Amino acid sequence: MFQLWRIGASVVLASGVFAPGLPVPPSEIAGVIDRFKEIYSIPGKLDELKEQYVQMQAVLAEQQRQLEEARQTAQQYAMRQQELMEQNEAYRKQNELLLQRIDKLTRDKSEQRRLFRTIVLSVTVVAGMVLLYLLSVRVWRHWSWFKHRNGGGGGP
Repeated sequence: MFQLWRIGASVVLASGVFAPGLPVPPSEIAGVIDRFKEIYSIPGKLDELKEQYVQMQAVLAEQQRQLEEARQTAQQYAMRQQELMEQNEAYRKQNELLLQRIDKLTRDKSEQRRLFRTIVLSVTVVAGMVLLYLLSVRVWRHWSWFKHRNGGGGGP
């Protein structure tokens, strides 16, 4: 504090030495006094600025931590999205294979039905022909018997 008064006294004397005959306006004297007051209050302002600096560093560290967390979260989301896209692609391929199998099974079943109908039709036709043959033989025998019974045949 003594140094501040000494500096102030030196300034006042210097202004009187370099300008001995000039009157000093009161506004300049007030400006010099205000300047001394500012110089005297600088340590308090410096402490205040240090506090603000420390607070800002803490805020900056917190923001950096949050930014890092956000980056990690974004990276995790990107990895999860990539996994889901790969899984989706695998499901799509699996669905495509299943649809192909369903088509093949449908065609095979349709082919089996067609083959079954063909077999049933063939068996029915053969059975009908056998029945027609048996019926025709029976009719022929009956006709033959009827013809021979009535004496229509010129036999012995």
